[in-house]
Amino acid sequence: MSERAVPPEAWHRLHPLTVLAELLRLFGQFAYVLVAIVAARFLGGGERFDDLYFAALGGVGVLVALLRYFTLRYAVWEGTLYLRRGVVFRQARTIPVDRIQNIDLKQSLLGRLTGVVDVKIETASGSGSEAELSVLSRAAAERLKAALASRQAATAAEPQAAAAPAAPRVPLWQATLGDLLLLGATQNRAGAILGGLASLYFVVGGYSGVNARAGVDAARALGGLGAWAAAAAALLALALLVAGGWILSILFTVVKYAGFTLAEAGDGRLLRSYGLITRYESVIPLRRVQALRLVANWPRRALGYWTVFAETAGSFVDKEAGGASIVVPLLDARERAAFARHFFPGLDLDAAAWQPVSRHAIRRGFLRAARLILLVFLLAGISFGRWPWWILPPLLVLAALWAWLRWRALRWARAGEFWLASGGVWRRTVWIVPEAKIQWVAVEASPFQRRLAIATLEVATAGAGPARGTEVVDLPAATARALAAALAARAAAAGALQPDGV
Repeated sequence: MSERAVPPEAWHRLHPLTVLAELLRLFGQFAYVLVAIVAARFLGGGERFDDLYFAALGGVGVLVALLRYFTLRYAVWEGTLYLRRGVVFRQARTIPVDRIQNIDLKQSLLGRLTGVVDVKIETASGSGSEAELSVLSRAAAERLKAALASRQAATAAEPQAAAAPAAPRVPLWQATLGDLLLLGATQNRAGAILGGLASLYFVVGGYSGVNARAGVDAARALGGLGAWAAAAAALLALALLVAGGWILSILFTVVKYAGFTLAEAGDGRLLRSYGLITRYESVIPLRRVQALRLVANWPRRALGYWTVFAETAGSFVDKEAGGASIVVPLLDARERAAFARHFFPGLDLDAAAWQPVSRHAIRRGFLRAARLILLVFLLAGISFGRWPWWILPPLLVLAALWAWLRWRALRWARAGEFWLASGGVWRRTVWIVPEAKIQWVAVEASPFQRRLAIATLEVATAGAGPARGTEVVDLPAATARALAAALAARAAAAGALQPDGV
């Protein structure tokens, strides 16, 4: 149906605060430039910044915001979402409601104070949000979400009508403060924070000459303490930086995931909400879940916890882990099997008979690690003019240990109608894929793998996660081919397989 068939009264516009929201968003995109310039001028460096730039930026922002507010319209009519915008270059978009994968509501601190939200609507395209409505009043957003989620938009009055009584929400998982503290403490974020602080120091210091003065003062202070005392002071400073980054990582995690709740609406949908300053709300239809991905680094595995992601067709939620939707940040390992059954009722994860890959994977992994060690050793020797040969044996022993651990982590299984795969030494990943939702399978082998009669089996779904699916490396070649044929036959019988992908 064309948008011309939509009656005028079915069309709606954005909230008037769209103008302010768009202006703040524009300034936010240039915030790092403005902060760097202001800091440089405050420290006495850099050239005088022309204030006309701020005026021009503000003028452009107001113009863009006004155009967005006055030209963008949306309507839900007879099972279809319509959007149109533009004056000179007119753009119209038509999205069938039954193709919508996720409906996300994002509410910033300003939005919580003013009662407005951003709405993002995603389909199976995998290229991002198909529609972004920024901003709507909370009531209008809830009505739109109810109309889209229920797929009952037969009359023009539906978007305006009061939302139907919501189904009882059954909490599947709720975060406690202890969960968030543990999540932040085991997050690999301290290094990124330290790198950002170091970059900011060098950028700002470069404008004012702070770097040179600080370096001279530090050298003089450490030089007077003696070699051992100077080394101890340097180690203490490094420890304080690492501890500071670790504490910041915990604080960021608590702020981001505060109040995390995953609930089942009783109508085949999951409702997810979290955030202290910026509040996120998402609707994930269970029927659209293509796979589950369980991830845990070594500290979390040692403590018995995993992070669970749901791979939905075309999901681009919050740009998490390549597009996957995080459904539980910290799940007790003892609850994995029961939790997976909420998504896939026929799965018994505890009963899965995991199979190893070929033992040739140890040899291949060792050779790959050894090549990297030798390359770094040669580059270091050329750069510093020294060749500490004594360090090579322990490094090669570590490479052999890593290769063995890698082989131990590589596992696969077929549990009923589900494909399972596991891998990763430091960061372990377990994939759970319904075989009926497999889009394509492939068997690949490098020249070295062909010499050892091993191969890599790749299984992909319509999800938008890393590589869109799983791969199990270094399987015996015959096993890989047999599995590929069996999985392809199962997917073809379900009507999901794309022949061109095999």
